[in-house]
Amino acid sequence: MLSERTIDLLGKIVAGDDERFPYRKGYQLVAFFNELGFNDEYLTTTRWVYAASRIAKLIEDEGITGLRKVFNALLIKRDFVLANKDMEKAVDFLRVIIEPDGLKLISLGDGKYHLTMQNVTDVCLKEPFPETEVFTREFINQQIIKCEVKLASGDFDGAITNARSLLESVLRELESTWTGETTHYDGNLPKLYKKVRKQVFEEDESITALSQIHNGLVNIVTGISGLRNEMSDSHAITQKPDLRHAELAVNASKTICAYLLSIHHERESSEQEYLQKMEDEAVAAAEAAWEEARLEARWDDDDD
Repeated sequence: MLSERTIDLLGKIVAGDDERFPYRKGYQLVAFFNELGFNDEYLTTTRWVYAASRIAKLIEDEGITGLRKVFNALLIKRDFVLANKDMEKAVDFLRVIIEPDGLKLISLGDGKYHLTMQNVTDVCLKEPFPETEVFTREFINQQIIKCEVKLASGDFDGAITNARSLLESVLRELESTWTGETTHYDGNLPKLYKKVRKQVFEEDESITALSQIHNGLVNIVTGISGLRNEMSDSHAITQKPDLRHAELAVNASKTICAYLLSIHHERESSEQEYLQKMEDEAVAAAEAAWEEARLEARWDDDDD
């Protein structure tokens, strides 16, 4: 998975020999890797060589999952703040280091990152996501990560299942947000999408080309639903999916979600601007009324 050169560079990075990263003394390195499952007592070699050997062992035993453990423990925002280091610059450097080995770091927001394979075709679902009690940024990220992890690990039927779960969750929450009520969901994904569509595309429907795209999205949603039934791990599989099938389902789902969420953000911004305008007008009216009352009081005093 990783070249020996990359593992050596990561060893120096974890040890903090690269100035972009927090420095770790010998006992701190031992503690770092013991938290990842080792049971070492002290260093038996130089710091970076020890770190590289432990990274290599994790990769040998657990593959990309073991390497993710290292990255998750390395990229902790608190550690960079305490060491007065720029985490974003450190992450940019890490991306350069791992790129030749076919790996990439995906930003999840809030200083968190997910390691995955470059050969996983990715459609970016941008933040911010709408936050409600049950519909959180963390929940959406979990669905996206599950899709990415399963694509990278070859679990293509599982990726298709999570692609539907992502789309289903976004549609259900947007229906509730836009209509003010939560209707019974019977598992019919195309039907759910059509409900949401009524709340979304009124303005764009007047444009023929956009209307045609919207009609096409109905077919895509129906296809994702059907693909899950025939090729995912939630049902008896009639045909084993390939990477291209799973990538198609995942990226189609993320594209539709990104489009719907962008509409949601635009609506929220418009509502906030309207409310701010109303508030400003109310404040201005109150100030004008106060000034008028003050002038009237002053004239009354002058008359006396």
